[in-house]
Amino acid sequence: STDEVRESMDAVDQQLQRMYRIISGILDTERARSRLASLTTCPAERIIADVAEDMRLYARERSVALEASITPGTPAMRCDIEQFERALGNLVENGLKYTAAGGLVRLTARAEGSG
Repeated sequence: STDEVRESMDAVDQQLQRMYRIISGILDTERARSRLASLTTCPAERIIADVAEDMRLYARERSVALEASITPGTPAMRCDIEQFERALGNLVENGLKYTAAGGLVRLTARAEGSG
């Protein structure tokens, strides 16, 4: 009957969705492992300076001040520089986009605590 076929198709669809989630989880794990291998020492000062430089024109266009600073003695960190710069750039871009003209977006780095 049509109802039995529909139930069978729903069951198959649920199993396919479950398999997709499992495979996606495995792929995510493998991507994370490969990223760990590409971690390098990232100087926070350079990353902050590069992101601020990339965003200066956008800040000027939006009439928003952009300050970038780093506390002396802030240690380097281990990261995927390209991914970290992209993530930080997205955060700064959103800050600039949603700050009213005449406002300020501050990008800073400092060490806090000991772990």
